[in-house]
Amino acid sequence: MADQAVKCRGCVTALLWQVPTLFGRLVLVASAWDANAKRYHHAVIERAFSEQTTHDVFKQLHREVFEEWKGLTGSQRTKDLARYMDSGSMSESAMVDLWINSQMYRGLLPIDVSAEDREDFVRDLAILLLSLAARMV
Repeated sequence: MADQAVKCRGCVTALLWQVPTLFGRLVLVASAWDANAKRYHHAVIERAFSEQTTHDVFKQLHREVFEEWKGLTGSQRTKDLARYMDSGSMSESAMVDLWINSQMYRGLLPIDVSAEDREDFVRDLAILLLSLAARMV
């Protein structure tokens, strides 16, 4: 079973490293969370690995990517976030506006994050997004 977890982790890690920004990797790993089922799911990964193994690996990697994001300096976060916002099919300003208005960043937190980390993350992301928006005016 441990061998399957190692292989699954390798597959998910390879998937994450296709995303050029750390914020994008956080978005990707968080998107595997199914709030209704209270589990992480990924249809492609689950073709090769059990639902439990997939859940466990995504849960662990979600925490690791989140901790890596927390470890960035403010300047690094700003650059990474700006790069993410400029990488989609929408204009950078439209992406920033979407993230500000929808507050989608609230859904990027790992399920077991502390209240303090939750508050810090939400506050910091709101500030970063507003600063990006102000630079675009």
